[in-house]
Amino acid sequence: SKATVSVLYWRESKMSRVRTESMIQRLAKKPLSEGFELWDKDYLLGALRLFQCKLDTSPPFEVAPCAEAIATILASIEEDEEAVEVFTMAGEKYDLIQKPLMGAMMKAKAAEITEGIEVAFKLINEAILKGNEGNSKEKPQLGRLFSYRADLHGVCTATKKKWCL
Repeated sequence: SKATVSVLYWRESKMSRVRTESMIQRLAKKPLSEGFELWDKDYLLGALRLFQCKLDTSPPFEVAPCAEAIATILASIEEDEEAVEVFTMAGEKYDLIQKPLMGAMMKAKAAEITEGIEVAFKLINEAILKGNEGNSKEKPQLGRLFSYRADLHGVCTATKKKWCL
């Protein structure tokens, strides 16, 4: 009958329709680790896009690492003004989730770009001293601070700055 044919046609058209998601929705569903894998493979723009999409949709505890990754990538491609802005935001987000040493490291990274390595060195040393006085929850953060300090020291020795030798 005519009713049966129209119901069948309606079912077929419903089944053949494919719903598409925006790129932001698709990338937001991917795990944060996938962005770091892209970064490790030197797909900087792909990683940057994934981190930016995650930044808009992530829970609070993922926002700070996303912002840090975005800022680091921006700094590596010499987008200094934006990198400083995002490092500052990442520092605020780390402070918000009660990771003050990571917040201090973000401030040091921003200072490295705007004021130079010597200022960043001073800020990171102050944060390390503060971290040594802190509780055991801050030990992983302290490890990241020492790693960043070693990176700064490597840059200093490579450029043969007298104040850091």
